[in-house]
Amino acid sequence: MKTELDEIDRGILKFLQDDARTSFARIARELHVGESTIRYRVKRLLDEGVITRFTALVNPVKFGLSLTGLLMVRIDPEKLHKVFDKISSFEDIHYILQCTGEYDAVAIFHAKDMNHFNNIVNRVKGVGGVKDALVWMATGFVKIEPRLNMQSKTRL
Repeated sequence: MKTELDEIDRGILKFLQDDARTSFARIARELHVGESTIRYRVKRLLDEGVITRFTALVNPVKFGLSLTGLLMVRIDPEKLHKVFDKISSFEDIHYILQCTGEYDAVAIFHAKDMNHFNNIVNRVKGVGGVKDALVWMATGFVKIEPRLNMQSKTRL
């Protein structure tokens, strides 16, 4: 279900995407509304699923995870959801995207070394219902931008 967002909602989201630690008092001052309005709006955005959680974006390299892998996974259609559930439970896998085309999903993960990298790949390949997996290693981060553009009038 889509949510209609007004300029105050967009302003709140912009502040929280830039820094989720921004105080409600500061957001209220900047948007020229009461702090209680910000509290109410943030609660509504959470309740409606527009905001799914507050988190810190961690640099995996600084955390000791110097390798990033992409797995293109071909899955038996009858086992699609079971495979998604299983690989979603792997804490090393950070993103899973269902897709169209030759492969059914893309899984993105970070590893500390080649042994760890290969272990993750082999665990995914070993899941019942995985028919094939193509593995790529990223050679660098070009852009990681989790923020959405709050300027457009797009309905969420």
